[in-house]
Amino acid sequence: MSFDSMDSLQQALNSPERRATSNDLANFALAGVELLVFDIKDV
Repeated sequence: MSFDSMDSLQQALNSPERRATSNDLANFALAGVELLVFDIKDV
């Protein structure tokens, strides 16, 4: 996924949809999950 800004990312991470996704992870991600966040810059 990509977001227009860090604020947009923070809003998504605090959403009910993110909470529902997190609650569902145990049903299929038995080895765990890592969330990688990074910023890109066009040069």
